[in-house]
Amino acid sequence: MTSAENIHPDMVIRARVKLLGVDRLPHQERTDAYRLLIRVDPRYLTHLVRSLLLWCDKGGPAPALRATLLTEAIAAAHRVPPTDPDRARLLRAALDAHEAQSSAADARTHLPTDG
Repeated sequence: MTSAENIHPDMVIRARVKLLGVDRLPHQERTDAYRLLIRVDPRYLTHLVRSLLLWCDKGGPAPALRATLLTEAIAAAHRVPPTDPDRARLLRAALDAHEAQSSAADARTHLPTDG
């Protein structure tokens, strides 16, 4: 049984309607919709990677959540088919963002303390 067989068709329709709606979705809702849709159609992987990167860039999640989202973006980018023309660019963007996040986290741990 594939993961697509576990998803109720109404959930897929709701996710697609959310994404097509005129209102701008919060980062988490948009990303959750793509997480569901990739289970039935891997062509949504590029959208998921973009959504995760945008959430990290514009959404301002806490550093721990940001690291988790960027790790997910890297994993999703690796799953994009090699024939997809955006694969290399998305993978590089995810890796660069993760590296920048790691460098920022390292810098925060080495800040001088008052005292």
